[in-house]
Amino acid sequence: MDNQKPIKPRNREKTTMIMLQAARSLALEWGYNGLGINMIAKTAGYDKQLFYRYFGDWEGLLNQLAPVLCEGINWRQGLVIPHEGQSRAEAFTHIYESHLRTIINDKTQMAMLRLEAQSPSLLAISLAQHRFEAIKEALSAHDIGLEPEIYEERLRLFLALTWPLVQDLVEAKGRYGHLDEQGPTSSGMKKSLNLMIEALFS
Repeated sequence: MDNQKPIKPRNREKTTMIMLQAARSLALEWGYNGLGINMIAKTAGYDKQLFYRYFGDWEGLLNQLAPVLCEGINWRQGLVIPHEGQSRAEAFTHIYESHLRTIINDKTQMAMLRLEAQSPSLLAISLAQHRFEAIKEALSAHDIGLEPEIYEERLRLFLALTWPLVQDLVEAKGRYGHLDEQGPTSSGMKKSLNLMIEALFS
């Protein structure tokens, strides 16, 4: 008589999430270049053949990874809400500056921005969308006087144009460990942001 216990079927959903969480941990610590199928499988405690069985290929992983990466990250944290009497440009500038300040003072958000910059378009676009929605929601508290479709299009353009600024600040903070006492934006940067916002949203 065989006394061996029957092998329980693997819980696919649970196992998939364990591997996704392993990928998240590696990505936030080492960036996109620190990710690899062998390392994900090893960190999760599974054979890499199981990775291929559940995700198919690397792109299959990326399709599921963005929501897991963004878990617990509140992009609205620290965003300044416009107050009465501010012009549209002033309100937008203050909100965006507070967004930059929060990023450079939050290790997880900085890691996410680095990951967004390093990742292929499939993952980078998904990560950027989470950030975009949070900023859009905060800015919507200020009356913009534009059709929603036009507003969203111009907001996307604004975030695309200011993306190099975000990357530079994250890089500077990571390299030197601090920024000057003026904060994340100098008076020159503020003026440039203000002019760009007036041009796009006035």
